[in-house]
Amino acid sequence: AAMKSAQAASAGAGAVGGAWGSLWQLVKSQIPSARINSTFRAGDPGYHGKGKAIDFGFGSGPGGAGSAGLASINRLLHDQVGRNLAELIYDGIGDDRPDLKNGRPLTYSASTQAQHRNHVHAAVYDQGGPLEPGYTLAFNGTGQREWVSREMPGSGSSSGGGGAPSMAGLRIVGTLDLGGGLEGRIEGVVVSTLTAAGDRGRFNP
Repeated sequence: AAMKSAQAASAGAGAVGGAWGSLWQLVKSQIPSARINSTFRAGDPGYHGKGKAIDFGFGSGPGGAGSAGLASINRLLHDQVGRNLAELIYDGIGDDRPDLKNGRPLTYSASTQAQHRNHVHAAVYDQGGPLEPGYTLAFNGTGQREWVSREMPGSGSSSGGGGAPSMAGLRIVGTLDLGGGLEGRIEGVVVSTLTAAGDRGRFNP
């Protein structure tokens, strides 16, 4: 744990694409023995169901309790593109990097760690898109279609040379009053902080 904590600041900020294939190309080009265990899984509520996650294996044998090869894949992803990953999880043999969530170190539950000893799980972010007016996965109260883009967590600059720092990457959980005694849960990640008067913050569910 101490070694993993010591490496937290070294997560890389290299560019990645908007689908699992970009991670596969990056790893395979540098670690030829890497293999694909799993990518898109229909019905998966997480990043696998969105086509944005990949589970890496190494070599031809079973993952078991992990291996130096799996640890090398995890290390490569963390050190080269870690700050731009939605998730990075590996807790098997040789692990010397922190797990990541939204580009930042996170200690996952014991059960999640146990499930990620025999493979490396990595996921990229959504890359943005149109947000229709009204209530969808998020609420758009502008009355018109808005384009939602994302900034990498911590990448936003301060406003006005000393103003409030960007809150990009901040997780938001709350309740919406839908009227008529109905309430809805809303959850998302801030993708940009807008500072001009009348601008509205945007988030990525």
